[in-house]
Amino acid sequence: MIESAEEFVRLRTSTVMEEYNRAAHDSAPDEVWYDVIERYPDMWFWVAHNKSISEAVIRRLFNTGDCKVLSFLAMKRKTPGDLLLQLCYTGDQWIRFTLARHPKLPPAAIELLANDRSAEVREAIQKRLKGK
Repeated sequence: MIESAEEFVRLRTSTVMEEYNRAAHDSAPDEVWYDVIERYPDMWFWVAHNKSISEAVIRRLFNTGDCKVLSFLAMKRKTPGDLLLQLCYTGDQWIRFTLARHPKLPPAAIELLANDRSAEVREAIQKRLKGK
């Protein structure tokens, strides 16, 4: 278990593969993740990358508005449906395209993206609807 923000940063920046991998897989209390988010904005993406973060931490990361973090959350299976729906309104075409392929995309989001201004996003949704 990761016990502090400093430990997470040390693990994430380590050149030792075992330590680096711990940053992606080990759990930590939400308070530790909140501390990382508060004090280390350059680590937001790597917090999002961690497999064990809670929904509350995902929501906190979403609220950063950081495009790189939002792009990752658009791929993350644990991202709640209401946040996936909100991401449909982003101006970032890559995020919307990524959402079109998300396995847990809510029906309302599918409907929105089916009428997206981007042909690539619309095409990705059509493929999804056809089961390809």
